[in-house]
Amino acid sequence: MDNIKGTIFFRVNSSKSIGAGHLYRCLTLAGLLRKKGLDVKFISLNNEGNLNHLITNSNFECLIINNSKLKKMLLGAPFEVMAEDLQLMDAELSFKKFNHSKPVLLVVDSYNLSYPWEKFFQSKVKNILVIDDLFNRKHYADFLLNQNYKVKKNAYSGMINKKCKLLLGSQYALLREEFNLLRKESLARRKDLSSYTSVLIMMGAMDNKDYSSKVIKELLNNFNQHFYFLVMLSSKAPFLSNIIRLFKNQRINGKILVDSGDVAKFMLAADFAIGGSGSSSWERCCMGLPSIQVLQEENQNLVATNLYSDNCIKILRNYEQLSDLVRNIHDWGYEVSKNASKVTDGLGATRVIKEIFNDF
Repeated sequence: MDNIKGTIFFRVNSSKSIGAGHLYRCLTLAGLLRKKGLDVKFISLNNEGNLNHLITNSNFECLIINNSKLKKMLLGAPFEVMAEDLQLMDAELSFKKFNHSKPVLLVVDSYNLSYPWEKFFQSKVKNILVIDDLFNRKHYADFLLNQNYKVKKNAYSGMINKKCKLLLGSQYALLREEFNLLRKESLARRKDLSSYTSVLIMMGAMDNKDYSSKVIKELLNNFNQHFYFLVMLSSKAPFLSNIIRLFKNQRINGKILVDSGDVAKFMLAADFAIGGSGSSSWERCCMGLPSIQVLQEENQNLVATNLYSDNCIKILRNYEQLSDLVRNIHDWGYEVSKNASKVTDGLGATRVIKEIFNDF
């Protein structure tokens, strides 16, 4: 690993509809690769509601693709696989950003891209890493990472090329280093917790359907006790103003955490969480934070169901259940915390890098 030099490109998008999960996990991996001495760059579409400022704020170069056809397609169908002609258009535009270099690794994290895009780069990069959550399209890669819990090896049967090495399971979950660093302290404080009053609400950086407001109102309407609310959102979240207004009008005790880089610190401080079933699931599991998860998108159902089946989370299927779950949290909170902490230890990014570069 210490002898590996060169450039790594990440191809990833973000927007109001796509959210920030793909970008966050790429930034996690990119940060660790940079610490290893590699030159890391990002290629991203300049689409509506993008979060490309997170890339530049992390001191990475962000090379912009500005194409109306691609933006239109993603605006209308952010989770659909692109037609082959659009994938090849994207590939050509991405390739131009290489500026005649041959990267040691190309990382692609997009539901919209698949075999045609990846095959285009076969001779243009040394290795390709695909980051995926779904099993709905064919891939051509050297490595495929799916960090979801209890992923079965045969999930990609007939969907990958023969030389592709699979990195499957939550032991590969891409979490920033601070989660592992604060993990021991977080797990210790769960053991003797006498009250559950500090609640972390994280419905995704964009929270397009304003789940955060619904959760806060439900708790305020059904409990006399005063919760301390920690609400995480992006500065570009469409309903951020609703949350600010709600805090002001209801004189809510707590903080609105906008574009916070201290997620692990606030998870340590929280007694329990109410959140979506995206990539933040692995962060909460690592910290042993008892969680009630909302099913926001169909593509997250499998993640939530697998975690629920092993009593690592509670699932909120409708808001009428929320009050009972919170009221009875003393009965299930610590057990869920213990089970969740076994899902991932926060060292997934290190494992991924070792797997990839040991094969070079």
